[in-house]
Amino acid sequence: MRFKSNLKSKIAYRLNLGDELTVISKSDRKSYVNGYGEDYWYEIEVNGVTGWVFGKLIGTMEYDQKSPDQWDGEFMYVKGSHVNCRSEPSTIVGKVLFRLNKNDRIELIAKTNNEFSVKGYEDDYWYYVRANEKQGWIFGGLLASIN
Repeated sequence: MRFKSNLKSKIAYRLNLGDELTVISKSDRKSYVNGYGEDYWYEIEVNGVTGWVFGKLIGTMEYDQKSPDQWDGEFMYVKGSHVNCRSEPSTIVGKVLFRLNKNDRIELIAKTNNEFSVKGYEDDYWYYVRANEKQGWIFGGLLASIN
């Protein structure tokens, strides 16, 4: 969370995953943040502190998700070599949990409602996947449909 609605502003407070916050207002226009794309900045209050945070970093992340036991078993293949599977749908804040190899078969569990920008790829969704008894997020530009 920053003092002002831009990346050059000093950090006011560090938010943790799951922190509850209150949105006070939002910026008049969208901004572009590398790795996240365009969104508004939101003025928020958390633990008695107010500041600004980029919209793609807060909220429910709008995951279109079914619980794994209700998923209908849609599968895809990894088309990149040594693809990172992450803790969050982001190359910036998502920590690498494990790696998958080209042609590994993965089961889709969820996907983001919004497309994101990842350098070197066209905008695409992030997918929450299961592979080899592990789960994590993979950027859609690294996946291929089963034909």
